[in-house]
This record gives sequence, C-alpha cells and structure tokens, in this order.
Amino acid sequence: MSHFKFYSATHDVSTLKEELKNIYFLIARAYIAQFYPKYEYDETTVITECSGYQFKTVSNVPTAWGWKTLYKNDVGNDDIADNPEAQNLDLRSLENNSQGNCTQGIFEQKETKPAPLYTIATLLKDLTRAAKYIKDPKLKQILVDKDKDKASDHGSIGTPATRDSIIATLFNRGFLVEKGKNIIPTTTGEKLYDALPDTIKYPDMTAIWHEQIKEIRQKNEVQTFISQLMNFISSEIDQVKQKQLNVVDKSHKCPTCSDGYLKKNTRGKKLFWGCSNYPNCTHTQPDLKGKPGPIMKKVELSNFECKSCNSKLILRQGKSSKTKKNYKFWSCSAYPKCTTTYLDNNGAPKYE
Repeated sequence: MSHFKFYSATHDVSTLKEELKNIYFLIARAYIAQFYPKYEYDETTVITECSGYQFKTVSNVPTAWGWKTLYKNDVGNDDIADNPEAQNLDLRSLENNSQGNCTQGIFEQKETKPAPLYTIATLLKDLTRAAKYIKDPKLKQILVDKDKDKASDHGSIGTPATRDSIIATLFNRGFLVEKGKNIIPTTTGEKLYDALPDTIKYPDMTAIWHEQIKEIRQKNEVQTFISQLMNFISSEIDQVKQKQLNVVDKSHKCPTCSDGYLKKNTRGKKLFWGCSNYPNCTHTQPDLKGKPGPIMKKVELSNFECKSCNSKLILRQGKSSKTKKNYKFWSCSAYPKCTTTYLDNNGAPKYE
C-alpha cells in the first residue's frame, strides 16, 4: 500500500525547474518500484584451498531483475548495492570437493582498507546477513537455515518490523550518530561495546535462541528457556557492573561548570541533556534532534505577588492565536499548583 501523501497526478512536469524535476523523478521512481516484482539472484560462495591457504570467492547472478530494472543505470547508489564482496562471475556450476589447477599466482603488496562506514540502508541490509559475523560454523548454519525460504534474508537477526526500531533506539540512547549519510559510533557507544562480552557483541546468541525456540515448539518446557535466559542476562549485567563502567561522551562540555559533560537523560517520555557532575551541577538543556538544544533562559522572579497564593509572579511573553501578535502577561511561579495569570499594564500586573 502506498503512503497516503503520495498519489498519482497529471501535472506538467516540464514546467518544473531542473532540481525540482530531479527530485520529482526520484520520488516517482521509488513509488513505481513498490509495484514491481522482487529482485532475485543466486549467490554462490566458494572456498578454495591451495598450498595450505584458503581463498574466498563470492558471486551474485541475477535471476529476475524485478524492481531493480528501474535502477539499472544508477552509479554509486548504496541503497541498491549488492554484496560488496561479490564478483561478476557465475560459479553455480561448481560442486563440493571439485578439483582444479592453480595456473598462476600474483603477489601484490597492499594495505588493508577498513570497511566502509555504514549508512542506514547498508546497516539494515547487513542485519539481513548477520550470519557472516558468527564465529561458530554450526551456529552460523543454523541462522542461515532459518531463512532458507525467505527471498530477502540470508542469516538475519531481527525482523523487518523490528530492525528500524532497534537502530532508532541506538540513536536515541546516544550510541550512534549520523554524519552526512554515514553512521558513526559515539564515545559512549565505543566504551559500551568495549565493556560488553563477546556473547553480546556477536549474533551467535540469536542462533542459540532460535534452536531453543524450536525445542519449545516441539513441546519442551517454556519456563526452562525463560529461566536460562534470565540467568544469562543477570550474569552479564553483574559482570558489566563489576567493571564499574563510567561511560561519558565528551562531545558536549557543560557550559555551566566546565568540568562535566552533557549526557542524554529521560524524564518520563521526554528527552533532555544534563551535566555528568549532577548533583553538584544541575545544568540541563532540551534535546533537539539527538543533540543539546538551545540553553533556556533562567526565569527571573519579580517583586510582584500573586493575589491567589502570594507566590512571586513571572513576566512572560505569549502569542495571540487570532492576531498572531506577541503580548506580555504575568503568571504565577507556583504553576501548575496555581494557574492564576494577569494582563500586563506597562510593566506591572493588572490586578483588576
């Protein structure tokens, strides 16, 4: 189903400026693509042994272009890129334990390049192929077999419905930030990662839980699985606590005390930034798209008193919903216990 804001139209596109026309065609193409068939391909991975060394070769051969037909002419589009390790070869005819001759070997001295930084699109795609990061071959196969009947997943973790929220949580908790199109970890994220055991860092546990859930389907005791899970989580939490991890992201220095750093906190459902030196420093700032927002001006109490509760009054500024003009008024500092307000009369509250 298409988004309710996107619908077919019959406007004359030729009247648009070049930049707007390009944006229009990008949106139109993405809209049309959702009605195309799936993109399907055969992926073959070959491990070749020669003189005691192993060499890995991966090939992707499209079997049905589907929606990618609309993107065939794109260059450098990360959103539709295939496996970066894949070669433009067809290795499907090879069989296990096939023999061959090494006719040539070329030695090239190069530096290992770091893997490219993730974008939202490539991170979501990697979550569908997480099995490649599993250390244990048996567990890796379990995760791959789990997705054998799925067209888009090949050893995945999470589901299409949960992956977006998992990534959003990492951003909201200050573990990841976006720099341009790329995703980079914060200091907080790096320190947390270093403190966690391998059982948490790698997707092996997903494969183990998948096997245990299969056993539950076969009438095994559910409570046994839950007890084992709770014991595992409690043990890992205790280990992290023993390390006395002090995770402080030093990206934002506290403007009040200059010794602490701002860190993201929650009050109910509201996000805000507070000083790491709390309670010695009580400085706070609102959250603005994952970063500290503008510093709120300190409220000044006047010498005028509220006639309802005798608390001090505060001069504030409002905006009329009818005239759209700004105006001044006085409110009680005891709000929300006292909701009394007064109109302003040349810098003083109008009591009558």
